[in-house]
Amino acid sequence: KSIVDALHDNTQSRGRVLFTGGLSQARIWGQTLSDVLGERLILPSSKEGSAGGAAILTMFALGLKSKLEPLSGQSEMQVYEPDANSHKRYQVLYRNYREICAAIKELNSHIDWD
Repeated sequence: KSIVDALHDNTQSRGRVLFTGGLSQARIWGQTLSDVLGERLILPSSKEGSAGGAAILTMFALGLKSKLEPLSGQSEMQVYEPDANSHKRYQVLYRNYREICAAIKELNSHIDWD
């Protein structure tokens, strides 16, 4: 969720996330991720998610793409819609996670690592 939130600053397609890789083959992970993010999750027909993602990031870094957005020509194979009630529960857990991260960062700043 942290990564997706950071990427949304440079995307036009907020509200949908492409889901690829090994975990995309298990329905439970697709629905869980959709619920956590609160966004539509799309399993594209292409199995080359990592290579495609690397190409998109490279084109963006080189200035060949102005936004981080999917490559054209990708068709949808399966779509997961977020469950509103599950998303609310995950939002609470995510806020707790962020507070724990901030607390650990604060504690870490008091340690002299030299």
